[in-house]
Amino acid sequence: MELEIWHLWMLLSIGLFIIEIITSTFACLCFGIGSLSAGILAYSDYSISIQLIVFAALAIIGMLLLKPYLNKKLVSRTGVKTKIDNSFIGHEAYVVEEINPRKNCGKVIIAGTGKKAKTEYGETIPEGSFVKILDSTDAELTVKEI
Repeated sequence: MELEIWHLWMLLSIGLFIIEIITSTFACLCFGIGSLSAGILAYSDYSISIQLIVFAALAIIGMLLLKPYLNKKLVSRTGVKTKIDNSFIGHEAYVVEEINPRKNCGKVIIAGTGKKAKTEYGETIPEGSFVKILDSTDAELTVKEI
């Protein structure tokens, strides 16, 4: 059995789809779709230049259109609450770095650990103050001044 060009395109697309399953970056998905399409064209006896153009065009279109759409719809951008984070709610913390939403900064110490903090209504809380924790995510705490 002799290996033809369409076999190579199909092997490439299968490999890219497997890598996509492992990494979930959506980049390999775009190139996999392009190589699958080029493989179908190769099987239909189109020239190698047409195959390469279709491969490149679909990969680029996929990267520009499909990848941002899939990232937006399938990848979570919000912090997920955990039992450990929820244990902080209602407790007091000490502000070690001014909480200032305009400067996008703020840090508190609770249970010996430094955590990024923000305020519920965007007010500024000076360093050295005590705050009460209102809400908590993996990324940061929502606090109010006491």
